[in-house]
Amino acid sequence: MNSNSGTDTTEQEVLSEQLRIVFSQLTNLSLGNLLGTVILILLYHGRIQPPLLWGWTSANLLLVVVFTPLLVWRYRLSSPVATPRRWIRAVSWLSFLRACVWGALPLVFYLPGRIEYQLVNFIFVLVGVSMALLLSAPCRPIFFAIVPPILAPVTILFLFEGGSIRLALAAGSLFYGFMLYRMFHRLHAILLQNIGLKHEKSALAEQLVIQKNAAEEANAAKSRFLATASHDLRQPLHAQTLFVEELAHRIQGADERLILEKLQKSMTDMRQLFNELLDISRLDAQAVETRPAVFSLFDLLADVLPEYTAEAQSKNLQIRLTGSHACVRSDRQLLTRVIRNLLSNAVRYTDNGRILVGCRRRDGRLRLEIHDTGPGIPEQEQERIFHEFYRLERPDSRARHGLGLGLSIVRRLGELLECRVQVHSVPGHGSCFSLDIPCAPCEENPAASRSSEPDRGDVGGRCILVIDDDRDILDGMTVLLTRWTCNVATARSEAEALEKLAGGLVPHAIIADYRLAQAHTGTGVVMALRTRLGRELPGIIVTGDAGQDAQRAAHAAGLELLHKPVNPAQLRTLLSYVLSDNYEPPAKYATTPP
Repeated sequence: MNSNSGTDTTEQEVLSEQLRIVFSQLTNLSLGNLLGTVILILLYHGRIQPPLLWGWTSANLLLVVVFTPLLVWRYRLSSPVATPRRWIRAVSWLSFLRACVWGALPLVFYLPGRIEYQLVNFIFVLVGVSMALLLSAPCRPIFFAIVPPILAPVTILFLFEGGSIRLALAAGSLFYGFMLYRMFHRLHAILLQNIGLKHEKSALAEQLVIQKNAAEEANAAKSRFLATASHDLRQPLHAQTLFVEELAHRIQGADERLILEKLQKSMTDMRQLFNELLDISRLDAQAVETRPAVFSLFDLLADVLPEYTAEAQSKNLQIRLTGSHACVRSDRQLLTRVIRNLLSNAVRYTDNGRILVGCRRRDGRLRLEIHDTGPGIPEQEQERIFHEFYRLERPDSRARHGLGLGLSIVRRLGELLECRVQVHSVPGHGSCFSLDIPCAPCEENPAASRSSEPDRGDVGGRCILVIDDDRDILDGMTVLLTRWTCNVATARSEAEALEKLAGGLVPHAIIADYRLAQAHTGTGVVMALRTRLGRELPGIIVTGDAGQDAQRAAHAAGLELLHKPVNPAQLRTLLSYVLSDNYEPPAKYATTPP
């Protein structure tokens, strides 16, 4: 039943398209009809009896000037798609009446013995039936409603009158009708084929739109899932990170230390995978905002490179930095993510030799280049490595490292920062990844001064209030901060935190989860505590959310932001800066928090 319904719907649409073509021709044919009528009146006025002349003219004008416009008007007001066959019948009957009027022309305008006038009538009949071919080509019933009524009378007249000339004209009329039918048959088939192709293309276009929308919805659903599940997935990993960090300072045995190091590496890899998934979901959801600032690229590289020195030295790799101290205008934190990703790949896939990091001016931009002496990348793979979930096939275990998202994130962040990312590589001789960054005049600005390595002051003896509705997180943070010789107080809600203040607690800083129970947020709790204390209490918001809500809320409240699972070393560095004398809240500078 569904199949038949679909077939009927297609047939209805084809008939409707045929009707549309027919009605688009009616007006032009009517104008030609009127012109022919005027010529006939001028030609036969005074030569035939007035009742015949004006009777034929009135009948013709009634059909052309009254009934045809009325039918067109009704067609445009109605919904012909629902009942196309009824409209085809209506046009066929109107065409039949008009054909009868023009078919009667040789009889009404007959002048005995005047072959020249009979030839004129014959020419008008042939012209009329030829013009009718344009109208009838889309629909077969209209052709048979027009052609026989026009040609039959003049053919019969010539046959009855006799004579070689008239018999030849009668034969010519029959032959012309036959050829006209053949032309109609071919034209009709071509029109139907074109209409069918048009509907097929339309159906394919609709299917393409449906599939495109489905793909976009699936992609959006993936991003929504990652964004929604991110917090719940990161909570236990965040707690594990805190407890494993504490174990690292308690376990002394060599065998146990080896196991612990493997556990730490696994958790580091898992944290990296989570960060990549988070970045992809944020990019897909267009939830990454750029906050451009002017800073020295060389200084940024000098801050980032030490993070990879230890791993490079363990592989006997040399890392060298060279280049210009020129300034660029970009989002420092997003650009740092790109550089870290490229440096991480260079160190991971280079077994011997060196890694050279340099920058130089080029066409109004500063080109950053990272050269390595690794295995290189085949030419046919150099574009594919930037595709999501694509990994090079390598003979060693490094081929299984990661999800194949790192370079995809690099490319997409580069587009967001308006920086072109390129790769040049020769297998067996190494690779060079380059990044073209817009230059800018160096200037003294808060973003540049703050973005340098923060003061790593001691956090010992400071009172830190930790707010989180997850007991495991509170326990892990308590153990970690206590080992840093901090005085730790914990709370699971805003009410509990306010009770601590009422009991005399005066914290130096707050570490709060963004998403708390009962739809409360960490930023809201910090604002309430600031109001109670009457001063701007510094703090750090920790979140597992993928969207921009937590970041915007933290910036608006002048708070720092970290994403779960938090690296303890990163937390200590940021906490020491928050507690330092030269600390400037995020609201005072234009960079995205790490």
